[in-house]
Parts: sequence; C-alpha cells; structure tokens
Amino acid sequence: MNKLLLFLLSMTSVFHCGCQTPGDLGKKQETVYPKRNLEILLPGKNQIEVIELLGHPNAIGENSSRRLVTWEYRREVLDQATGLIFYLSRIWLTFEKGVCVEVQVELL
Repeated sequence: MNKLLLFLLSMTSVFHCGCQTPGDLGKKQETVYPKRNLEILLPGKNQIEVIELLGHPNAIGENSSRRLVTWEYRREVLDQATGLIFYLSRIWLTFEKGVCVEVQVELL
C-alpha cells in the first residue's frame, strides 16, 4: 500500500511539474541594451543597420534645414556602472546624411 501511495504521489508531482508553462510564454522577450555599447557601436552606422539592431524608431524628427534627422527609441537599457536595468529609457540617435553621428541615452 505504501509503495502504491508513493508511486501515485511521485507521478502526480511529475505530471504537475511537467505541465507548468511559464507565465510569459506568449510575450515578446525584450532585449536589454548595455548603455556603453549603444554609445560606442551605433555612431557610424547607417539607418538600415540601426533598424536591424534596434527595430523601427518610436518617433522621428527633423531640424529646419533637414540636414539632421533624430530618431527616438524607448528601450530597456542596462547601466553598467550601477548594474541596474532601466525599463523605459530614451535613446536619441542623430543622423547626418543617413549616418548616425550622435547617441544620447536618458535612463528612466
């Protein structure tokens, strides 16, 4: 009787654990971008390369002369100095003639 009870309990626990699915199964996994990597690696990239890395921007702006274009992103950014992840950080990329010339990251 004890063996049967032990067998049933072990099978129940195996079945219960095996059928559990993570709570974020249907959610898209967000990439966390290290702040320093953004500041070092993005300048010099063209707009197509940036879209391949970060996706499409959340907002696009132009200055009055239309020589400079600014893209704004909202992404998760890791501040390597503190080890903290900031979930709604702003990333501004300034492009001149289609090439990224400046990166600004505001940790929020």
